[in-house]
Amino acid sequence: MNLPWYVYLMLAITAISYFFIKILPFLKKAKQVIQSKDYNKNPAGGNLTTEQKQAISIGAVLAEQNSLFIDSLETALIQSEVDVKKGLNEWWGIFDKNSAVETMDRLKNSGHRQYYTTVLDLVLNHPKSTWDATIQRNYGDNEQALGFVYNLADTIKGLKGPESYNNISDEDFERGIDAWDMGRLVYLARMSYHLKFINENETWFYINAAHQRSKEAYNSWKEFGKAYVIGRAMWGGNNMGLDGIKHIVDDLQKDEESPWHGLDW
Repeated sequence: MNLPWYVYLMLAITAISYFFIKILPFLKKAKQVIQSKDYNKNPAGGNLTTEQKQAISIGAVLAEQNSLFIDSLETALIQSEVDVKKGLNEWWGIFDKNSAVETMDRLKNSGHRQYYTTVLDLVLNHPKSTWDATIQRNYGDNEQALGFVYNLADTIKGLKGPESYNNISDEDFERGIDAWDMGRLVYLARMSYHLKFINENETWFYINAAHQRSKEAYNSWKEFGKAYVIGRAMWGGNNMGLDGIKHIVDDLQKDEESPWHGLDW
């Protein structure tokens, strides 16, 4: 059956309108569902203030990495207390309150950032033949510090530029890696609280210290995230799950469900 041309035009307009009104919003919503992560929120609900949420989100990378709650001091850890203690002992040398406080104070006051200026300068401005002697002169027989130099040298090219996950610039490298130390400080404070090594007030003392230091060093979650990636790269090189950390930071910056997305810096 032949219909007048204007009937076909009306049918086409109707189909296009239906697509934009009904189909396109559905596709956009489906895309958001696929791309969005299910961040682990405390089902009991949180009563944290906005500032407390900002402070605890300084540790969001390690919270995601270890499937912790992102919105409470409670951790949601499913491991046994024995396994948690074993992990802290093997990775951090923490086995009681004294060792926990000692380690957190070290992160708060110095951490890996104490090496960073020297490490970055060696990688950018000095031949490899001088690295060992410079580290020896500045830090003595410190294999960890020397390892940091080689780790950053191995990863710095892959961290820079638009082809990387996080598009890290020269300015980002200049800001330092306080984020790496502060993110770990929040994580250790929460883990120490979980094991009852420290009380709630002591936990918030360290979390708030990490928050304050981060706000002094960076102007946004984006800057903080890039600095965290640089610190992780310096610590572990291309091994130790660096790509996974890049992905976590990228998601935290972009995902609408991320704690970073909904909180002002």
